[in-house]
Amino acid sequence: MENGNKAIATVTGLQVGTYRFRLTVKDQQGLSSASVLSITVKEENNSPPRAHAGGKHVLVLPNNSVTLDGSRSADDQGIVSYLWIRDGQSPAAGDVIYGSDHEAVLQLTNLVEGTYTFHLKVTDAKGDSDIDSATVEVRPDPKRSGLVELILQVGVGQLSEQQKDTLVRQLAVLLNVLDSDIKVQKIQAYSDISTAVVFYVQNGHPSKVIKASDVSRTLHVQLLKEKADFLLFKVLRVDTAEWSILYVTVSGFILIVVTVGLAWFCICCCKRKRTKIRKKTKYTILDNIDEQERMELRPKYSIKHRSTEHNSSLMVSESEFDSDQDTIFSREKIERENPKTLMNGSIRNGVSFSYSSKDR
Repeated sequence: MENGNKAIATVTGLQVGTYRFRLTVKDQQGLSSASVLSITVKEENNSPPRAHAGGKHVLVLPNNSVTLDGSRSADDQGIVSYLWIRDGQSPAAGDVIYGSDHEAVLQLTNLVEGTYTFHLKVTDAKGDSDIDSATVEVRPDPKRSGLVELILQVGVGQLSEQQKDTLVRQLAVLLNVLDSDIKVQKIQAYSDISTAVVFYVQNGHPSKVIKASDVSRTLHVQLLKEKADFLLFKVLRVDTAEWSILYVTVSGFILIVVTVGLAWFCICCCKRKRTKIRKKTKYTILDNIDEQERMELRPKYSIKHRSTEHNSSLMVSESEFDSDQDTIFSREKIERENPKTLMNGSIRNGVSFSYSSKDR
């Protein structure tokens, strides 16, 4: 409490509860009187904020910019933060400029055809928040069927406004229309050394947009054959705007197909190279095989085996590719025709074994 001995006192730091203050006054005769003052401090009733995102907006291309105003959002204690969130089902194209997605007013540009939804979240000092949504419907350009794209051999930064006006007058002469009938809609960079000029031509009363295919055909005849150097800059290409979009789409598709094809070709070549690697055939020489058994082990139909005789011994393949070198023979036939062959034998590694018909 400050100035407690004066007529006006100041009390600070009060918390929730009831306070009682006694005021005593005295006159010059020493007489006094007292009074009690009660002060009740209550907790504030905070009202949540109310968001207002701006409702529905409609754009018609080529206008591709819009502003969403959320400043009409309200709170009893004031709003401390704004947050604009693009809905997941909205087109991904379109840019937020100047970091305005954290401001009361959202500024958007480069929007494309489709419907956008943006959610505005506002928060007050107590942490309470509210959300409202705004939609932006972007409709196609009604003059899209009449748009012509002219590619000029000049950098976009080198094309001045005066040169653009001269270019419009030259196009009007070629197309046999008034200068005011040619409407330039957009000028943008096509490459580092070329510029795309998008325009349409209207004629008649009331004015009607001429088809882009007719304008493009006339310019092809005039520029590429009769008056190739008539314009201020060299013309690289004349197309309708719709055909340019199709050209880019088809080119991208072809590029993807070629890339996938090359990758598949490389994979097939690698697999084919691996399959050419074969394991070398190994042979083991079996000794003490008489002529009768050797005859039985020979393949049928007088087909020669890869292996040949060597010192009265038979070469037997141990290759993994059994299908190429299998030899079919009958042990029972050998036993019937030459029982003497059922005698102890030995193989090169020195491990002996005996075989008898009783063991079967």
